Amino acid sequence: MDFKYKCAIEALNSLQTNQASLEQRRAERYLRPERGLLQTAAGLRHLGLTPAHLDQLQVVHVAGTKGKGSTCALTESLLRHHGYRTGFFSSPHLVAARERIRIDGRPISEEAFASYFWEVYDRLEQAKDDDEPMPMYFMFLTLMSLYVFLREQVDVAIVEVGIGGAYDSTNVIRSPVVCGVTYLDYDHTDILGSRIEQITEQKAGIIKPSAPVFVARQRHAATLPVLADRAARCQSPLYVVPDLDECRGPDGDRPCLGLAGQYQRQNAALALQLARYWRSARGDGAFDPASAPNSESAPLARAQPCQLTPVEARALADCRWPGRCQKVPRGSVAYYLDGAHTADSVQLALRWFQSEAARDADSSGVSPRTVLLFYSTGSRDPASLLRPLAAVAWDEVVFCPSAVYHVQDASSDQANRMVTPDSQLCRVDAHCAAWREMAAPGAAGRPRRLTCISEAVNFIEESAGVPTQVFTVGSLHLVGGLLSIIDPHLSSMLPAPRPRSGAGRPEVRRHLSAPCP
Repeated sequence: MDFKYKCAIEALNSLQTNQASLEQRRAERYLRPERGLLQTAAGLRHLGLTPAHLDQLQVVHVAGTKGKGSTCALTESLLRHHGYRTGFFSSPHLVAARERIRIDGRPISEEAFASYFWEVYDRLEQAKDDDEPMPMYFMFLTLMSLYVFLREQVDVAIVEVGIGGAYDSTNVIRSPVVCGVTYLDYDHTDILGSRIEQITEQKAGIIKPSAPVFVARQRHAATLPVLADRAARCQSPLYVVPDLDECRGPDGDRPCLGLAGQYQRQNAALALQLARYWRSARGDGAFDPASAPNSESAPLARAQPCQLTPVEARALADCRWPGRCQKVPRGSVAYYLDGAHTADSVQLALRWFQSEAARDADSSGVSPRTVLLFYSTGSRDPASLLRPLAAVAWDEVVFCPSAVYHVQDASSDQANRMVTPDSQLCRVDAHCAAWREMAAPGAAGRPRRLTCISEAVNFIEESAGVPTQVFTVGSLHLVGGLLSIIDPHLSSMLPAPRPRSGAGRPEVRRHLSAPCP
């Protein structure tokens, strides 16, 4: 690891707030929800970034409960394959913090991350005072990503919302080209509200005047009226996205994805509409806006299904997004990973695992040992996540925190100062208790309580006398910690470099005035 990068990560980790401070910040958020957004705007000013600078970024802004990272990754792939220089901001990271800021689909290098980090950190530190402290971790990285995208002169910035939307740090973006809203569900209810209408109102906060918004298929009927109301108030066209299977590939076949999991097809359908609209707004291709509303009972406009071009088909097939329906073989052990952390998404991930694992077992002709590796973070109810998993007859059930090792390195990309080791172990105990109460007859009896991910990997692999299938689910932090051991470079998931030829597309990159003195 580059020494300057290591120092940058240690300084970045110092911006994580501890659990007590986090609870205080959450309480303040109820009283002054706009405070974080105001601090983000102040940070931009300290970096020499004016609203006019920010408006030079051609942004695709995406909010949602599930699938927003995948949707952004697919959108980035579509635009990169058309020859555009892309910037992509996402969260959380899996193995390295620099994954959150990507240029042309690849995390910026350790050297570039460290260089940009210290430019931003030093300016913000010089400006801090009692009324304006240093930004916290996510806010800092939001500021840094916008700074990097301007300095790198990207053609397009694909920006994933962190939590919510209305008061998320990324909502400092005031003039996106187009917005997307993925599937909405119950999550972060302690921050966003306990009712789906409250959650939707927060997500809808990214909708801006005149910027079209595309919405993925929703299960909760109450979400679309809230989104439509916000869009109407902003005078922004709103389109519901058709299923991907209504589209056809260049040869008339069903579009193929590089991302496993049936649910990714809805994310791809949304990404296709976002990328097509962005390109048309820049003068690269036409966009057929929408079909008429279906009926008085379904008054929302529906985006048109489309025939994929060869470039679009290749972009969807080439897209990689680790930690979601991902399989990593390691000797006699195959790890099946998904960062699902809501009840619905755990069920979808379980279906993918059972289908994929059964196919792999049939092809090998050997009956494998099956292991569940689980941890969930925050205030989520473990019982609701574990219920579908408890109906499965696992050979082993392992619960452990998302900490990679017993001792936490302050300069590690995986360091988490927001929760204490004791609180994580208490959460593991809650998982064990919930499992004992609901595990079906025939399921593994006593769950194993281990103290870190490395201990779990050692247990699984040392006792793997036969082929073993490990389903890892419940948290992206757990998945990321595991990947830092079994695939630390995410080598199998990195995209190929962007084609340097932009032939066939209009030149959209402008000279960006210097974002800082």
